[in-house]
Amino acid sequence: MGLLLLLPFLITSVEAIAEDEKALFSKGCSACHTLNFNSSQRQGPTLDRVIGRKAGSIKNFPYSDGLKNAEWDWTPERLDKWLINPQDVIPDSYMLYRQTDPIVRKKIINFLQSDRKKKQGK
Repeated sequence: MGLLLLLPFLITSVEAIAEDEKALFSKGCSACHTLNFNSSQRQGPTLDRVIGRKAGSIKNFPYSDGLKNAEWDWTPERLDKWLINPQDVIPDSYMLYRQTDPIVRKKIINFLQSDRKKKQGK
C-alpha cells in the first residue's frame, strides 16, 4: 500500500531528472548541435546517436583534421573527457565549450544516451 502512495512521486522524480538533463543539454549544447540528422547544420555536428558513432564521421561536416582522422568511436567515457576539454582529446578541435562540473557532464551524457535508446526503440 505504501509503495502505491509513493508511485506518483517516483514518476514525477524520474520526469524531473529527465527534464533536468534535457535542460542542461539545451543550455550547454543546443546552440551549436542538433539531435536530428535532418535538421539544418549548425556550428557543430549533429549529436543524433553520437554514442557508438565513429568520431568525425558525419558526411560533409567541416571537422578539424584531428577529428577527420580519429580512429575511435564516441563512448560515454570519451564524451566525458571531451566535455572537460576538447583540445586535450583532439588538439586542433574547433569546439570551445568546456564543462568542469562532473554532475553536469554526466547528465548531458545520460541525456544523449537516453535520446539514442529512445530513437532505437529500446
